[in-house]
This record gives sequence, structure tokens and C-alpha cells, in this order.
Amino acid sequence: MPKKRDEHKTSTTENFLKEISKKRERQEQATKAKENYQSYVNYTTRVRNFGNMIINSLNSFFDRTLSSLNSVRVLSFIFAAMLVFYVNGGDFSSILRTPTSGEFLNSVPLEIEGLSNDLVCLGAPDTVTIGLIGPSLDIYSTKLSKDYSAYIDLTNATVGESTMELKASGFPSDLQVLIVPQTVKVTIAQKVTKTYNLGYEFINRNNINADLSVAVESMEHDQVEVSGAQSQLDLINSVKVQVDVANQTENFTQNGKVVAYDRSGNPLDVTITPNTVNVSCSVSDYSKEVKVVPTYSGQLASGYAISEANFSDTVVKLYGKEEDLASIESVSVTLDISDLSQSKSFEDAKLNIPNVVYKTSITTVDVDLIIEENSSTKIISDIPIVVANNTKSYNVAFNSNQDVASIKVTGPASKVAALTGGDIKASIDMTNVSIGTTVVPVKIELDDTYTYEFVSLSEVEIAVSQ
Repeated sequence: MPKKRDEHKTSTTENFLKEISKKRERQEQATKAKENYQSYVNYTTRVRNFGNMIINSLNSFFDRTLSSLNSVRVLSFIFAAMLVFYVNGGDFSSILRTPTSGEFLNSVPLEIEGLSNDLVCLGAPDTVTIGLIGPSLDIYSTKLSKDYSAYIDLTNATVGESTMELKASGFPSDLQVLIVPQTVKVTIAQKVTKTYNLGYEFINRNNINADLSVAVESMEHDQVEVSGAQSQLDLINSVKVQVDVANQTENFTQNGKVVAYDRSGNPLDVTITPNTVNVSCSVSDYSKEVKVVPTYSGQLASGYAISEANFSDTVVKLYGKEEDLASIESVSVTLDISDLSQSKSFEDAKLNIPNVVYKTSITTVDVDLIIEENSSTKIISDIPIVVANNTKSYNVAFNSNQDVASIKVTGPASKVAALTGGDIKASIDMTNVSIGTTVVPVKIELDDTYTYEFVSLSEVEIAVSQ
């Protein structure tokens, strides 16, 4: 019995030890698996970080490369060379020797060389086209380097017309260079220099807050010298400095480009000294609304009169300096009524905007002009002549019987019949009148529906005293 108990005891102990051993093995296996997994994770993380480092380095390299114009040109040249090499079947010597390509260089600036300082050249184009024939590699390298030019040599030019050959420089000797046009007819003229009063113009008006206005307070110069052929100077209608008002919100100064214009507003190719002028400007939010009124050029057909003018907009908002806008009560639009005998509509008729106005709410209006047959004429007499703009408070005495005006008014019969002297204003302007006896014109203010002519004197004699 004791032996069996000992055997049973031994057997139980062995089983317990086996279970402990198995459990330890399973724990070791789990720990090893966990360590293997963690090693895998660490490995993949290092690989991923290394890959990201390479990608970031490449991105940084390409960013630096592409931000440099020279680097871009080099890369473009390498890729172009590889492409040409591939197209030519891998024969690099053939690329260097054979004219395998042709290409045009458009809008190449044409330079004037050798012209005497007292002469000007007229008729030469600003740019030309250059055709290239030759090895592809030379063409590509030329396009990338841009170390070429087209020019006219006027070293021996004399006054008058000449046909000149255009020349090119900076091209590899293996390229055949064709300039289009190959020759040009130019006129060499004596240079003339004149002094012009300098005005100004605002550009980029659409890029400023609609409630703001800009006024020029001062300019560095009020005159400039313009040089060119006499025929060019004869075309000049105005010389202005361009003031860029884009995004301006407060007072500013800037150097504006000076441009000479013809009557159509086209810039002229002349030399201006100085070619830039410093301008000081103020920015404000002052504006004023005034009415739109018609003025007429030409005469209606005989027997017809304007009954009324209907505007798409009857008022316009003006922006500018308060003191400049104070005297402006209306803005006119000029309508050509030459030989009209029936009603007519005018679309986009341009407003006559005074120069002191920075901008306007509208620039054009549509007008329906009503014209009637059987116009009537009426003489209106004894219209008192008012003294206007007598800012110095002079004493003004009219010559005998010249303090009233009489006019003959022509217009639609229905309107002329109702017209009285109270509808008409006659005045003289004292703005530029000094002490003494002088003759001044009489100004008549009358609705442009009518036409008129003086029955009395159109100028009166006055005596002005302190």
C-alpha cells in the first residue's frame, strides 16, 4: 500500500511539473511572437521613415531646382537632348552634324543700332520673326539661352527713305537664320524736341472701392520734353502721366509712366524726358449727384424742332475733390442732329466728363430724341442780364439800354407758345474782368430743346469800378 501511494504521488508530481513546463513554453512562445511582431513593426516604421525622408529630400531638391530659372533651363535642355537623341535612333553624332529640325522664334525685339543722336528712325517694326534650320540640339540650346538678337545697323544712315537689311547675332554657326521680314523700308528724320504741358490720367479705376475717389494734389513736373520726328510731334494731342489707383485706400505717392497720345487716344512712339514723374494723390469718399443735360451739334432739317429728350439716366454721381466739384451743376452729352427730320434714338452716348472728376457712376446714356414738324419762332424781349461771379464785389454799370437781352427762340410750337422771359437766364461772367471799361459776351441759359439767336447785342459794354 505505501508503494502504491508513493507511485501515485510521483505520478501526480510529474503531471504537475509537465503542466508547468507546458505553460512556461506557451508563455515563452507568446513573448517571442510579441517580440517578433514588435521587431516587424519597428522595421516597417524605419523603412517608411526612410522612404519619407527620401521623398522629402527629392521634393526639397525639386522645389529648389524649379525655383531657379537657370536650373529649369538646364533640366529642359537635358530632357530635350534626350528626346532628340531618342528620335535620332541613338546616333548622337547625327544629331550634331545633320540639320534635322526647323523652328520659328516669334516676337523677337528689333533693336536700332548706330543711329546718330540727332536722328530718329520711323517705320521699323517693333518685333520680327526668325526662322531657324539646323541641328536640333543647336535650336534647343538657342531657345533656352536666348542670347540672340535682331537689329538694323544705321551707322551710315542719312535723312530720307531707305530700304535696310535686318541682321541677327548670337546664333550658332551651324544654324541657317532667316529673318521675316528680311528688309524694311524706314524713314530717317531729323530729331525735334519740344516742351509740352503735363496732364494726368487714372488707370485701373475698376480696382478701387466704388465709394472712394482720388485727386492729384501735386506732380513732380508740370512740363516734359518730347523728342521725335516733326511728323510724330504733330500728332501729339496730350501728354499725361498714368496714375495707377488700383486698391488704393489712403493718400499715396507713386512714380507714373508718362505717355504721349494722339487725338484718338492712341499712344505714340516718341522719347519723353523724364519718362516717369512722381505724383502725390489724396483719397476721399466725397461725391456729388448732378443732372444729365443734352447739347447738340449741327442743325435739324428746316421746319423741324426738338420736342424733348428722354434719358436712360437723368443724373450722374461724380467723385472728386469737394472744391473741384462745387461749381459743376450738370454733365452734358453731345448729340449730332445734323439734318434730322424724324425722332432718333442714341445708344451709349458718351458723357462729357470734366477733367477734375476722378470717376463717375455712369459714362454713357441712351437718349430718345423726339423731333416734331412745324416748329415755331418767338421773340422774347427784356430779359434782365445778371452779373455772375463778381467775387471782388466790383461796381458794374451797363452802357445805356444794354442791361437787358432779346432773343428769337425756335422750337416745338406747343412749347414755344408757353415760353416766357422767366424761363430764360441771361448773364455776364466777371471771372476775368478787371477795373475799367470793357466789352463782355452775354450768356444765355435755355433748355436745349430750343435754338435761339440774339435780337439784341450778343456783347455789351460795361464800366467796372471799385
